[in-house]
Amino acid sequence: MARIYVTEPSKTGGVGAMGVRTLIKALRSAGHDVLRVHLYGSTEPGESTMEAEHTRDATLLPRPDAWFVSLLYPRQFVDLPDTLWRLGVHPLAEKRQPSDPLIAFGGQSMIAPEPIADFADVMALGDGEVTGVESARNLDAGATRGDVMRELDGRPGFYVPSRSPKAAFVRVEGEMAPGHVEGEGGRSPIIEAARGCASKCAFCPIGWAGGSYRERPMADVEQSLLALKGKRVNVFAPDYSSIGHLDSLEEAITSAGCKNSGKDARLDKTLKILNKGDGVKSYSFGIEGLSERLRAAIGKPLPGAKIVDALRLLSGHVQQVTLYLILGFPGEGDDDLKEFIGLLDQIREVYFGKSLHLTTTHLHSIPHTPLQWIDARYSYAASERQKVIFEKIKAWWEPTGERPRTWIVQNWNGPDRHEYDGWAHRADRRASAFYTAIRGCAAKMADGRWRDVAGKVGLDVQADLGPLTVGAPTPWDHVDVGIDRRLVERAWRNYERRMGLDTRAAA
Repeated sequence: MARIYVTEPSKTGGVGAMGVRTLIKALRSAGHDVLRVHLYGSTEPGESTMEAEHTRDATLLPRPDAWFVSLLYPRQFVDLPDTLWRLGVHPLAEKRQPSDPLIAFGGQSMIAPEPIADFADVMALGDGEVTGVESARNLDAGATRGDVMRELDGRPGFYVPSRSPKAAFVRVEGEMAPGHVEGEGGRSPIIEAARGCASKCAFCPIGWAGGSYRERPMADVEQSLLALKGKRVNVFAPDYSSIGHLDSLEEAITSAGCKNSGKDARLDKTLKILNKGDGVKSYSFGIEGLSERLRAAIGKPLPGAKIVDALRLLSGHVQQVTLYLILGFPGEGDDDLKEFIGLLDQIREVYFGKSLHLTTTHLHSIPHTPLQWIDARYSYAASERQKVIFEKIKAWWEPTGERPRTWIVQNWNGPDRHEYDGWAHRADRRASAFYTAIRGCAAKMADGRWRDVAGKVGLDVQADLGPLTVGAPTPWDHVDVGIDRRLVERAWRNYERRMGLDTRAAA
């Protein structure tokens, strides 16, 4: 049997961690010899050493036939060359030996693969259970690294950059395997209820590039709940409230004596189920836009009154509510901020829960979404609005008294990190020289030195960050995520129209 190691350049959580665990489970179920290897940090509390090997130097482990590397977001790219050296291979695929292990990349970043294509033998797009098992099957048959690259070149779901640059890279999907996956670090077991998202918010890659929306059959979910009877579980879906058999699912969780650890839901669809939240520790909602007009433009038409009603219903029934807010949308203004401050005042009057987290992020231009063409430079106006919100909430914090609660504003990156992320989403194959030169120095991302490194290898960061012309060629044109590109452009035009922007340009 082939030996396969699964790793990441840095630790991830949420959907990313679940994807890695699902891949490992599928590989083991198919009979492959698989080990998860952490190349960072220390052992997680409660994590079995039978499940994961923690090491700073993978060359100390028995040599594998392949490394499967999960890459979820561009900040991981900085660590990639150093990670590959520690795997015992040259970072550049063209300089590896025929006897080296196969290096296969997968994960959400594959929707725009060119910045890291020179580091991969094979790249995979779609369900890991399909692409991972197919790659492993070739290795089990005795294929060499070169054999696998030749075999997978041009196949749906795979991209072999060294053999066929810019060849069609087509997303593949399969059936969700029955059962659950164990949580890491003592966390709740995960029962995946659905994949993809039935909604298509203009900023979000899940609804546009995350594959078709699929629900696990209710019978499979019930079987998993019975196997985990009486335990706290994480029944997960990118949008819990969109599940078609939601009422039956809630009843099945209660019937099995399980408690769902939390729900990420679309607020406008979930008001009717909020009173059924017994045992749920937390609820998470994406408000996203500051105002009703912004939320309507991005495809999330949430009236302020519904947001207030939801917080009123949750008050006293859950330990924590998390609200997600994005700032920096094209056309956003101070009137939108004023409306949001008013909404916060209303929420404060009705919500008496233990804590309310408000997580703010700066809008990113994500490939394959309707906002992929926007100006990707840092918005200082959005930063000032975030500061106003922070000061407002800071003044509300009550460490003692009848209504103790914690208000947290977090996840706001400055211009250097934000513009790196924006550039990395848009970069082409020339970025491999940048990642090789930066040598895994994450500190350079925070203080802006990464711009100097990019300049020294001949890259014009500022030019890449500017607005793109709608329909113009992009480095990810050869990637087929399963969405008609005319729909993407139509959604952008709809956004422009709603926000009163110039429909002749993407600025």
